[in-house]
Amino acid sequence: SLLKNIIEKSATGILIYAGKRLIDKGIICWDERKKKKEAIPADHTAEKSDKTITPVSMKEIIERNKPQSAVSHQRGLFAPGELHVICAQTGMGKSIFSVEMGLAMAGGKESEPYAIVKSILGDKWDATKQRVEYLDGENGEDELYERYGRGEVNYPDTFTVVPSGEISSIDDLYIRQRAEESKYREDRTIIIDHPGCYAGSDNPHRMQKFYKSLKSIMVNYRQGGHYLTVFVLSFVKTDKPWKPVYSEDIIGTKELKNIAHTIVALCPCRKGGEYRFLKVVKSRSGEKNEEVPILKISKEGGLFLHFVGRMNEKSMLYEIT
Repeated sequence: SLLKNIIEKSATGILIYAGKRLIDKGIICWDERKKKKEAIPADHTAEKSDKTITPVSMKEIIERNKPQSAVSHQRGLFAPGELHVICAQTGMGKSIFSVEMGLAMAGGKESEPYAIVKSILGDKWDATKQRVEYLDGENGEDELYERYGRGEVNYPDTFTVVPSGEISSIDDLYIRQRAEESKYREDRTIIIDHPGCYAGSDNPHRMQKFYKSLKSIMVNYRQGGHYLTVFVLSFVKTDKPWKPVYSEDIIGTKELKNIAHTIVALCPCRKGGEYRFLKVVKSRSGEKNEEVPILKISKEGGLFLHFVGRMNEKSMLYEIT
């Protein structure tokens, strides 16, 4: 009986030990699975498997895009319902030019900014009066006042600003929300100045998804019978003012350059420090020209870039010294 008791106790101990080992192993496996799951970045997660994909007939695609296509071909630059890029080196005035563009669209054909932009871009550019929202990732209200509040400019109520700090990350949530609010009511423009100010912009994969999402939102907006136009501000990485700017000099993902309808660059001009020239780097409307508009920055009557003439691009580049 003593041997029997020893065997029973030993068996019980073995079972307890084995059970404890199994539990410990299960906890370790669970922890490892949890760590692996947490390690996967949010923007790498797979899309929901229950997402419904509905094919669209080619006929339907052609029919619903006919009006947009007709309008796009009427304009030389900045077609409605598309994504456009304004780029430059730091200090060249890309924010000033983008605000100028925004005021021209928000104020309509009777406004002074419209006349200023029209003189720069020419007769092939036009814009309907519409609501414009400026997402400023760099400047708060104090900086905005210092820059734009000194002149006697009539800022229309249809030109609104989201100052720095209001939006933290680079995602499409805010833009999608705005699009859903107005796609059945009106044309709209959103200017993003600039994506690098927002958290997540240093992740190329995330930015690629962001630009694809923007394109999807703009296409979806057309179903309401109106156009959502988006301007993205970016930088030029060259510091050699004697070299022409090309697409590869623009900082941004390949996706941004592929999606963009129009890309323009503000470039330093040999006429002097207050002068720039505007180069069309890319245009699906084919509006490229060896002659470029020469612009002069002025604070008289408001901070604007004014058209002063046209010259051959090569003659406006700085000479190598």
